[in-house]
Amino acid sequence: MTDPETPPLDEPEQRSVHNGLRGWRSWMPRAAFEAGLIVFSLLLALAISSWQDQRRLDRDVAETREALIAELQANREMLLSEGMIPHHARLQTAMREAVNTAATAEELRVAGYTLFRDGIHFPQFRDAAWRTASAAGTLQHMDRREVFALSGAYGAQGRLADMVMAYYPSALSLPMTPPDAEATRGALMSVGLFLGDLHGGEQMAVRLQTEALVAMGAEATAAEATEQPS
Repeated sequence: MTDPETPPLDEPEQRSVHNGLRGWRSWMPRAAFEAGLIVFSLLLALAISSWQDQRRLDRDVAETREALIAELQANREMLLSEGMIPHHARLQTAMREAVNTAATAEELRVAGYTLFRDGIHFPQFRDAAWRTASAAGTLQHMDRREVFALSGAYGAQGRLADMVMAYYPSALSLPMTPPDAEATRGALMSVGLFLGDLHGGEQMAVRLQTEALVAMGAEATAAEATEQPS
């Protein structure tokens, strides 16, 4: 029903309105398609970016894991080498025998010089991969079991390093021990106690290093460390 006050459209005007409506209807599907295409393109770009970021993160984690495995293997091999755990075990046994058998200060001093002519051989651990992974935040993307095992292994290494640094001044002062039997015997007993703690700490470090290597999937190499020298 038309408004009586509104004049009817003449034929050209009606044809113009009809053409306009028909053009709008033909344009809508194309506009909807183009809008959908834009949204799809944005979602695809975000998905590709997320995929690339995940691949980059996975690569970083894999490279970090390889570096940590190599670092722990090197530290473990250093501890198991002839100059470390076996050497410290021999020193500890020889020190105990010297303290129990030597009678005079001169005999104790000679025993001490003989025992330590090659040095005590303190462990020197590598930790660059661990410090880098900790600083970069890569550890938070690794499996929790790996991180717990790594923390145990590097914690044991750190405690050994602290023990060595605490004892080192005392080791340097041994040659200045007063020249009497009891003072020399006490100094050598102190060294023996330190060697016992050092030897036990090294064995604990090897065990925790092995556990970390197993947790990171290096079972084949880690299994070789299950047999420790005494």
